[in-house]
Amino acid sequence: MHIDTTTYNKAQAHPSRWGYQARGSAVPSSIIIHTTSNGRPTHFETEARYLLDSSAVSAHYLIGKEGQIVQFLAPQPWQAWHAGTCLPAYTNAKSIGIEHHVSVGESWTAAMHAACTWLVKQLMVTFAIPSTSIDTHRAVALPAGRKKDPAGWGDAAFYAWRVTLDAPPPPRRYRVLGLPVYQESDRNGPLWGHLMPGEEIIIDDMANGHLADHRGFIRLDPDTLEAL
Repeated sequence: MHIDTTTYNKAQAHPSRWGYQARGSAVPSSIIIHTTSNGRPTHFETEARYLLDSSAVSAHYLIGKEGQIVQFLAPQPWQAWHAGTCLPAYTNAKSIGIEHHVSVGESWTAAMHAACTWLVKQLMVTFAIPSTSIDTHRAVALPAGRKKDPAGWGDAAFYAWRVTLDAPPPPRRYRVLGLPVYQESDRNGPLWGHLMPGEEIIIDDMANGHLADHRGFIRLDPDTLEAL
């Protein structure tokens, strides 16, 4: 998937404190899921322009019905003004705000769900954010009941989705061009043997290059692996 980081770059269009401000060296530690939640259908461009030009509010990202993702502000070094009064762990200074183009009464599209999942997983890895620190705006806003979004995504379905974010990625298939296999996960000890050029393998743990057939561990060298 692709993130458009240029069309609606708020840090270039407006000065600091125009709906956003510097986060400094702090790393974001939570994510809030929002929807634009208008009472009538709107155009994606209208919502994007509002978040770009508003001096009072902003967001880091907006996801559209076709799965398009635009970035207004990089999560570091900028904090967007999206959370309002909320639980301490989700203040603007600590959170990333993701808006979705869903008006009241509208349903989420499959493409939007897929884009949200993809983006959230990227942010979890980049900033070491646990799934338990991803929540809805209505759950974290204070006082309780102040916010209803994300519209069209009930609590039961949201928290069932959140659990899936911790699922390990599927095994990756590769064709190798000749590669040693180590007996230990540090990939520095004795060898099990060598993979033959053209051999197809499955890696079930990308962190240490573990082969799904349990022969051992390989180094993830792009010069000797061809993704299938």
